[in-house]
Amino acid sequence: PLAFVTERVREHLWLEMTTNWRGLMNAREGAAIELLENEEARSLPQRLHEVGNPADIYRRLRRRHSRDGQVFLVADVFVEADFYRLIPQEAFTTTTAMRLTTFLPTKVGRAQQTITIGTADLETAALLDVPLNAPLCLVDRSVTDERDRLMLLSKGTYRGDLVRMDMRLK
Repeated sequence: PLAFVTERVREHLWLEMTTNWRGLMNAREGAAIELLENEEARSLPQRLHEVGNPADIYRRLRRRHSRDGQVFLVADVFVEADFYRLIPQEAFTTTTAMRLTTFLPTKVGRAQQTITIGTADLETAALLDVPLNAPLCLVDRSVTDERDRLMLLSKGTYRGDLVRMDMRLK
């Protein structure tokens, strides 16, 4: 028998790319976050937007997100070292990068998001369980405090086959 005829169709996992602060702060229900790496970083990767003044030391958290067993995101999150110490450790496996900013001792000053399209290299393909050169949605997000210090930089890599962006135009 043909398996594709008898198998139940799995509901497609769409990930909405939000384009405003309120949307970014909404919890993503049902997502599991796995902490793959946690190390000191004395330099930042290339930033797609120049927001805030970088600190001397960050913690780099490599995290992999999945829902219902399907991996959809790998992200390197750079958290300013002093700010990192204020965040409860369990938050690093339960809280989205932007929601980590709720632990800031001051108000958020600025936040910027840049979305580009790319393709999977060998390492990313393995982490996201996609073929080499599969389409990806690359999302850079930066958050500063009130004094314009760069407190958080997130470089997220989403599976391109799961991302959907809807915008109301009028």
